[in-house]
Amino acid sequence: MKHVALLTEGTQPACEGIVEEHRKYLTELRLKGLLASSGPFQNVTGGLLIYNVADFDAALEIIRHDPIIESGCRHFELYTWANQD
Repeated sequence: MKHVALLTEGTQPACEGIVEEHRKYLTELRLKGLLASSGPFQNVTGGLLIYNVADFDAALEIIRHDPIIESGCRHFELYTWANQD
């Protein structure tokens, strides 16, 4: 099942160090098969992450440990996506 995290502007300004940590974290998730797709928005601050995990709690655990969330640079909303892929 897929779960979608919508990242929005957080309470702290994004710094390059945190963004790099975030990208490394996403690379690790991709290598483990847990991240189906991701990318930033072009017209607003934030981005979209699509997780390929069994349940909502697994996706919640992943997003809560993302450095960009832990740092306060981004907030998130998490949804279960009922796609057919």
